[in-house]
Amino acid sequence: MPSIFAIRRMAMRERLAGRRLFLAAILLAAIFSSLSPGCSGSTTGDGGVQCVRDEECGLGEICVNQRCVPFGSDEGPRFCSTDTQCRADEICEDGVCVKGSRPDGGDGSDASDSTDGGGDVVSDGGSDASDGTPVPNVVLTGDVVITQDAQGKTYAIDFGTVTVGQPVSRNLLIRNTGDADLSVSVITLDQDPDAEFETSRTVPPALVIGPGAQENIAITYSARDGLTDHAIAKVFSNDPDEPEIRVSLNSEFKGVPALVIEPMLLDFGDVSVGERPQKSVALSNQGSGNAVLKILSVAPEAPIASAYQVSLVRLSDAEPVTAPLYINRGDGIEARVTFAPPSRNAYNGDLVITTDLAGSEVSTVALRGRAGAPAIRVEPAQVDFGQVPTNTVPPQRTVEISNAGKGDLTITSLDLLAGHTGEIFLVGPPSLPLTIAPGALQTVSVGYAPVDVGIDQTSLVIIHDDPDRQPDIRVPIGGEGVQGNARPTAVIKGNGQNVALLRVMLGEQVNLDASASFDTDGTIAGYAWRIVQQPSSHPCGSESTLSGATGQNATIVLREAGITRIGLKVKDDLDAWSDEDMLDIQVSAAPVARIRVGGNDTGFVECDLANVLTFNGQFSSDCDGQVTEYEWSVLAYPAGRGVAPAIQGGGDFASILFDFPGNYRIGLVVKDNDVPKNSSPQAIFDVLVRGPKAFRVTADWFNQGQNDNRVDVDIHLLKPGSSGTFTAGDCYPGKPGVDSGNPTPNWGALGTPVYQRDGWEDADGVANPTSPADEINFANPGMGVFTIKVYFRCHSSTSWLGDYQCCDDLCGSSLNCPFCGWCMMTENFCNRVAIGEVSVYVTGYDNVERKIVTRGFSFPREQGRTFIQIGTLSWPDGNFQ
Repeated sequence: MPSIFAIRRMAMRERLAGRRLFLAAILLAAIFSSLSPGCSGSTTGDGGVQCVRDEECGLGEICVNQRCVPFGSDEGPRFCSTDTQCRADEICEDGVCVKGSRPDGGDGSDASDSTDGGGDVVSDGGSDASDGTPVPNVVLTGDVVITQDAQGKTYAIDFGTVTVGQPVSRNLLIRNTGDADLSVSVITLDQDPDAEFETSRTVPPALVIGPGAQENIAITYSARDGLTDHAIAKVFSNDPDEPEIRVSLNSEFKGVPALVIEPMLLDFGDVSVGERPQKSVALSNQGSGNAVLKILSVAPEAPIASAYQVSLVRLSDAEPVTAPLYINRGDGIEARVTFAPPSRNAYNGDLVITTDLAGSEVSTVALRGRAGAPAIRVEPAQVDFGQVPTNTVPPQRTVEISNAGKGDLTITSLDLLAGHTGEIFLVGPPSLPLTIAPGALQTVSVGYAPVDVGIDQTSLVIIHDDPDRQPDIRVPIGGEGVQGNARPTAVIKGNGQNVALLRVMLGEQVNLDASASFDTDGTIAGYAWRIVQQPSSHPCGSESTLSGATGQNATIVLREAGITRIGLKVKDDLDAWSDEDMLDIQVSAAPVARIRVGGNDTGFVECDLANVLTFNGQFSSDCDGQVTEYEWSVLAYPAGRGVAPAIQGGGDFASILFDFPGNYRIGLVVKDNDVPKNSSPQAIFDVLVRGPKAFRVTADWFNQGQNDNRVDVDIHLLKPGSSGTFTAGDCYPGKPGVDSGNPTPNWGALGTPVYQRDGWEDADGVANPTSPADEINFANPGMGVFTIKVYFRCHSSTSWLGDYQCCDDLCGSSLNCPFCGWCMMTENFCNRVAIGEVSVYVTGYDNVERKIVTRGFSFPREQGRTFIQIGTLSWPDGNFQ
């Protein structure tokens, strides 16, 4: 009787044979299926569908050699569990057959696999037939698809066609059909670099499944990139036949994505700087299958990037998203574009959408926007004054310029057409450039004053910065003059003169008079003075201004050299204006004289006696021409010099020798090259010459007379140019009863010496110059040679006729005097001598007195009333001879 173990072994063999028949049937069905025509992955003569990537193939197909082939076919990869399931030149790696070989000759299967291939299901609970030990038996079901062929079984979970961002779960049901506990120790997910697959449970810790029990593991696939993904779920257990089972995890993205953009143009029109309008564009995937569209970026192109801001939201729920991102078929995003112009300009360009569409990676949406653009409006389109009597003025017309735009309107020119008739004119036009804010307007007044019969026409030309109405806007203006009033006549008088050209000097005021204007058929009712022309540059001064511009009389102070033209129009009692009378004023500027001595331009200098100073006039100037003549002069000099010192040179340089001390003033007048010539005001330079200030002459003597008789010696100072031994103009003392003298003569420019002391000899018989008997002081003497003499007198203090009467005085000699008896008896005659000395002292510029000479003198007997010349003093050099 067969044992229970033999019965079990037979049953297992029968079960294995049945399984193999079942697998063979599946394999034959797969072969017939692959040979049937019309499949998307057929390998028939049409060569299969051409492809670049797997997503372009049908369900169950992959792209091999640019053709779609069924997964597991002879041309495509094959799922496997061991090497025996692969071709001779392949091995099984991670559940897929790949080219290669193993160096150890193994088959890649687990060492514990049974010799019959393993994986058999034991129907009686899984006891081993050889020894009756209970064993577990793992069976995978749920969403697991098991394929059996000649090489063995393959396991796969197909997640089908999925969408990005929408997780899909499949069940991995693990059943234990054995008779021992099944311990699932590890479940791993391999070949999943982006972690798009995950399990609902983490193993380890080990999962223990009892006999007949089962556990479900949910595997969730979350597609992130829209590409077909493959991974391997490895199940490790204690099933001795299949300790490791590899389950292929497959997803498929098939079809072709297609980007649809709506609209293709976002036009923001005109906006103000600072506004932020927003518009949107929809980007959707309207492709085939479940192909995913990848949007890499959505951004404005570089030239307009500063003016546009882009944000992305999902169409389905308006949630914000950022690129890069994936869009499933039928889904889309909204690109919200904000126009935020940083400054006034036109910002036209493209919104650039970059995708992964082969051959169509870049798409664009046109963006149009303009910021701060003005929009000029002018009303009316034309101005017609109609018929107007000549020399009358109709009411003014106005032209309105408004801005209907979003930014400031700038008017750079506003004038009548060049060469227009003067009878049509603008009244008080605004200053330019003129800025008109959005919504604001500016009125321009137009006047018409026909002077003759006929039609007058012109146009108001407005140059502006409205980009849509370039280069300008022109408003036709017209009117017709018909016979009417006679116009008045304007007449200008300048400073009382009715001349065409008036000559004045810079800084002068010109009085303008319109009283000579007239109107033949009416009266003068108004005046309009203006400065028609004046120098544009101001080297001599500044711009001139007119006072009293609307009165009969006006004034102008001319502040710049050159021609200034004054215009006058007068209006009659019918508001007709005259032609403009003109007066040209020729303004001349006098030159300016300037003196320097060396680098000194202060107007004052000191020097020593006998110095030569050079005066420089080169710094004189003429603002409207050039200096051509120099006139030097000595305006002041010390009186003692008598005459002015000579000037050497006389051009732009002049030299002077200062040979006399005191104060001098040098003057310069220059002339310019105008016709007639203009002379400058006098420029002056003061000079102080340092030199001696005074001199003093003293005399001292003693006598050899008898008794109390004494002698008297006087000093005589002769002015320069004197001759002889004595003149009344000499400086000498008076003698009571004899001569009044001249102790303080007035010599004019030569000065006034003072006979300071007239004394007697000191009777000590010795000369004493420190206490001289006679002294002359001379402060500020004039220039010249002064002569110094002494005069000898006899003297008796007890004489009958007085101190200065003696025989010599009366008779000239004791021998010739007819009345000398009494004199001779009293010995009062000039039988005397005088011996002494004269000293000369000079006071310098430093107020220190210095003696320069002492000379002696002697009067022998019988020389009364005689002169002795001591010497001459040359002044101011102080030379004594």
